[in-house]
Amino acid sequence: STLFPYTTLFRSERVKLQKAEKSYIRYRGVMEEFLESLGSRKTIPLAEITVTDVQAFFDAGQREGKKPKTVQNERKILNGPFASALKQGLIITNPIAAADLPNDPGESKSPFTVEQVQALVKAAEGDWRTAIMFGAYTGARLADCVNFTWGNFDLAKRLLRYRPGKTKRHKKDVVCPLHPALHAYLLDLPSSDDAKALLTPSLAGRYSGGSAGISIEFNSVV
Repeated sequence: STLFPYTTLFRSERVKLQKAEKSYIRYRGVMEEFLESLGSRKTIPLAEITVTDVQAFFDAGQREGKKPKTVQNERKILNGPFASALKQGLIITNPIAAADLPNDPGESKSPFTVEQVQALVKAAEGDWRTAIMFGAYTGARLADCVNFTWGNFDLAKRLLRYRPGKTKRHKKDVVCPLHPALHAYLLDLPSSDDAKALLTPSLAGRYSGGSAGISIEFNSVV
């Protein structure tokens, strides 16, 4: 019988090269989290993974505060290996497809007002204040903002240049002018001659989604 193949499948170089680095980390994290939910059964044959196992994982995620959209994305990630195994005849049913998921009513997101941004900057401290300034004045994703280095900024030319993590495999940089308020803020920060020095080291390298992601931590600032 075939042992549960997640770890092998998602560590393969083929998959890693096809996915952006952040996506690869996310996929691997979901796989490992699901394996841990199986406890001592995490090495059982693939065909012995049941709908009950999958449902328990999704239900636990909801109890931990994961949003419906997050659980739905986790289902898509988990479905890949099972769908592949089904096509190869390794299993006769796909337990991921049979599990129930919460309905996602959809989120209506509006941009922060100037007053709200000012309140956020005032309430935040340290690296979070810097990350919020980056997000407010560049429009970059949170996952990119927390990984900016001094090398991304040309203060003399007042420019920001970076490669978005979500589309990094396309090898296209984004270049945007610095807003005067952000330029002044950067000039007040302790500078570094090391181009690789992070501006928000306590937040860098962390995944943005999930129940323990920096997006959830951002909500505590809000």
